[in-house]
Amino acid sequence: MSDYDELFKHVTSEFPRALAELALKTPEVEVGERVSTEQATVQVHRSDMTFHIQLPDEAAILHIEAQTDDSRHKPMPLRMLAYSSFLVHAYERSVYSTVLYFRPPVGRRDPGAYRYGTSDRGGIQFAYNVIRVYELEGETFLDPTAVGLLPFTALMKPPAEMSSHAWVEKCIQTTQAAAVDRQMRATLLSLFPPRPHALACGM
Repeated sequence: MSDYDELFKHVTSEFPRALAELALKTPEVEVGERVSTEQATVQVHRSDMTFHIQLPDEAAILHIEAQTDDSRHKPMPLRMLAYSSFLVHAYERSVYSTVLYFRPPVGRRDPGAYRYGTSDRGGIQFAYNVIRVYELEGETFLDPTAVGLLPFTALMKPPAEMSSHAWVEKCIQTTQAAAVDRQMRATLLSLFPPRPHALACGM
């Protein structure tokens, strides 16, 4: 996953707006500068996509994690809680977190929440968004102006009448038409699977 992870971070750092709208389920968001997320722990970790954002009613932090496999070392709810807690402590503002799962069956068991405790004892009630990219209707997102989402459209559901191969080709053609320079176009195209079922064998 490491190569894909680095490409994801590069693309989202250049075109974060479309992913912010997807994660927050609203077009009413302005994306600001990227947030430094290096955590001074026993093992240094940088989250995948973290930006300052402006919503209609508040300034906040947007945090997105990209997953091609289920979390192995710690359950995803605990990981997301750790990232969010770090960001809340560092910036003292609301943090809205999302996990993007790219290939089936990854993320099927993610509850999007971590909770413990009672009203008497105290505890934590933490929730985040879970988006299984492979369950999204691809045509909804196939827009050459939404550059940040184009590399992931091939992983989404094709129209009912279209084969997986034809869908990937259509996604590639739309990406080739995007208004970006040659280097960025090559980066975007490198995120596409080499064949429709490539993800079944791993990225």
